[in-house]
Amino acid sequence: MPLHHHIRSNAFMVSEAQSTYHRATAYEHLAINQQYSVAIGHTLNHQLHHYQRNAIWFLLRSALKGYSRAQYKLGMLYLHGHLGLDSNTLKAQKWLVLAANQGHPEAQDQLNALPFFRQ
Repeated sequence: MPLHHHIRSNAFMVSEAQSTYHRATAYEHLAINQQYSVAIGHTLNHQLHHYQRNAIWFLLRSALKGYSRAQYKLGMLYLHGHLGLDSNTLKAQKWLVLAANQGHPEAQDQLNALPFFRQ
């Protein structure tokens, strides 16, 4: 494959991962807003889970494409157990390391602050 095709392909992947990340954050905001509804009935609870699932799915999709912001976000969600995820330090560490290896400064800082990760 010629170099210019590889560069365009890589730019498309980054752009697609970034777009997917933004879809995830939109669902995350919907889920957060849904949590603060006054009356959480069955219908609202179902919507909350729907928004959470979609947010996680789009974050995972973006993170697997190598988007460091999505990797960092997943790491933090697993670390704190947000958006319906159970807290899981091993998964948190995995995603934070992936983001930090790409130079994501907050991921690097977070790893340095975690007692289980200190070398």
